[in-house]
Amino acid sequence: MNVRALQFIMLYLACVLVSACGEKTDPQIRECSTDAVLIESGKLTICGVINPQVINILERIDPETIDIIEISSLGGESADVIRSANILRELDIPVTFTRYCVSTCAHFLLLAPNQDTDSPGTIIAFRHTDSS
Repeated sequence: MNVRALQFIMLYLACVLVSACGEKTDPQIRECSTDAVLIESGKLTICGVINPQVINILERIDPETIDIIEISSLGGESADVIRSANILRELDIPVTFTRYCVSTCAHFLLLAPNQDTDSPGTIIAFRHTDSS
């Protein structure tokens, strides 16, 4: 089997696993819309692709008003995710990864915060990228 076929199979399996995560009914796992950012009761929730809009929100956060950041992401453009990772490190707010952290999320965001955890059942998936 060639490398491209193996990469395709691994990516397909990751997508299937991520899709299955969306069907959890555990009340502890708060579902959120794709590409949504929500701030409520001291928690910033980021779901979906890390993009310039997410960077803009992270840059405007007052660390005194946010107790935790919750992230569920399939990644995004490397430059955007790296910038977000740098901001998270500067903010020094605990980060929890829920549902999934895939691709550039796993490569860059997962390693950025000074304090991070993952919720039970969270899928962390690395893949080969030109920037990794």
